[in-house]
Amino acid sequence: MRKPLLAAVALCTVGVFVVGGITASFYGWLPLYLPELFPTRIRATAQGFCYNTGRVFSAIGVLSFGPLLKSFQGDYQQVLAVISLIYIPALIAIWFCPETKGRELPA
Repeated sequence: MRKPLLAAVALCTVGVFVVGGITASFYGWLPLYLPELFPTRIRATAQGFCYNTGRVFSAIGVLSFGPLLKSFQGDYQQVLAVISLIYIPALIAIWFCPETKGRELPA
């Protein structure tokens, strides 16, 4: 009885670290890519604006969860499926971002 519980706890612990690593991985490219897009005089302001725009969208997602849950009659799976659609515009938008490899930083 004790072995299955220990195995389940170990599996959940590994799963948490894997999901955490995947979730945090997209933060790694922002500090590398964003400075290359903006001139020095507005670089910090532009980065702050970009980071906080994401936070605003996250807040909108959190605040819209309740009304969505009500409109889908309490079906969490459907609500989460709808909220996950936000990744589709991001996947499309990334193809329109400029390539910065080999370019000097704007002054």
